[in-house]
Amino acid sequence: MTADLTLHPLFTEKPVGRQADFFRSKADGRWCICGNRAGKTRALLREVGWWATGLHPYRDVPDVTDGWVITLDRDFAISTLLPILLEFIPAQFVAKVEKGDVCRGRLKSGSSVTFRTYAQGWTKFQGA
Repeated sequence: MTADLTLHPLFTEKPVGRQADFFRSKADGRWCICGNRAGKTRALLREVGWWATGLHPYRDVPDVTDGWVITLDRDFAISTLLPILLEFIPAQFVAKVEKGDVCRGRLKSGSSVTFRTYAQGWTKFQGA
């Protein structure tokens, strides 16, 4: 990790409460269940950022990943989730951000994060 990344929120923002246990868990499946305003969105998007960049501090992750973030609707993905995710992915890693019919962030490494919505219907989840 280069010196300029050591001050980036992806690595400096400290987990809140039980989030540290979630991040450090080596379990294949993990759940993040907590009350309102407990930090679930930021915690999970930080996890997505670590996977997308290949810089997870607690787990061995592939250098290139294609991940999905599933949400209720496209507007929420674009107005709320994407800006938080971009806080956690250093700008020098980002190649392109698409906000059209498909909302997606592409990284220079070849990784991508695609926002899918329940409103798109089950056919958008087939095949991929």
